Amino acid sequence: MVRQINEFKEMFGAPARTLRNHCVAWAGYLEPVRAMAACGVGMEGNYFCSTFLKDRGYAPYAAFGAAMPMRYGDPGGDLLSVRQQHTHTMDDVYFGPEIVPYSFRMSADLWESVLARVLDDVVQRFHVPHATCIHPSNWVRFSRDQGLALVRQAVERHMPVWSFDQWLEFLETRETWQCESMSWEEAQLSATFAGKGGPFAFALPRHWRGRTLGKLDVQGGEVMGSVDRFGRSVEMIHAVSSTRLELTAQY
Repeated sequence: MVRQINEFKEMFGAPARTLRNHCVAWAGYLEPVRAMAACGVGMEGNYFCSTFLKDRGYAPYAAFGAAMPMRYGDPGGDLLSVRQQHTHTMDDVYFGPEIVPYSFRMSADLWESVLARVLDDVVQRFHVPHATCIHPSNWVRFSRDQGLALVRQAVERHMPVWSFDQWLEFLETRETWQCESMSWEEAQLSATFAGKGGPFAFALPRHWRGRTLGKLDVQGGEVMGSVDRFGRSVEMIHAVSSTRLELTAQY
């Protein structure tokens, strides 16, 4: 594993920050994780979250699997630098041709309907990522229509469509942000945050203890407008490139 990761870096001139192995036995528990960490890999997507070969049900988190990426931990309790992001959709499993014996063989029309339900649940109920593996060779052979539908439906729901590398970069950046100060004076909230830049977003509730958000001043970011999160209306504030964000909100 270490040799292949290093060969990737030598061939393409860029480090392998994320990976998903194919048909590779997972030896032990922490041995591969420690090897990834030593090579600078920060996220892997080998774990397929589904009812594969047990049931044809398909949902955002059918059967098992964590919602957000989780870091591996050793028996002593220390967390390692490698995160596990479960993969939820694989093209050969769900819409492979008849020659793929384990495929559910969903047509493009059926996939449109099933996917709409799944992504609605992701956006409206779970607020979590939905990881997909579309093999380049399969895209050419049979999964192009379903893959395009996935991207289109995600965009329609204002979901960012990211590579694993982009997702990892966001998570690592988010962990650097800290709240330096927060104070209330009557109905005014003042807060200061600091981190290693964006893209990053903060959410302020539009309604709090019977009050409605009024005037909002932001330094080091921009107000993007209101959206619904977990059944509540919130105001989204983006820190795009700033390393410090100050806000004052009147309720």
